[in-house]
Amino acid sequence: PLARPAVAAAALLVFVDCMKELPMTLLLRPLNFDTLATLVYGHASRGVFEDGALAALLIVLIGIYPAIMLARAGDGEKLATGS
Repeated sequence: PLARPAVAAAALLVFVDCMKELPMTLLLRPLNFDTLATLVYGHASRGVFEDGALAALLIVLIGIYPAIMLARAGDGEKLATGS
């Protein structure tokens, strides 16, 4: 039970890192399957940034949500310990 918050925080950090990892996605993805990172990369390499803007915004929003959750969890621990 004591390790549960640490394991949850680690899982969130790994999820965010894996979601944004472009080189690994480009190498390991199946054929004819695009993730958000490969979609943004494809549009950026063609020079049509506005077409990939929505996917880039989704990456940012999905990445910031766990960061907010971790920050709130850290504030709760400070209040509970009295520091």
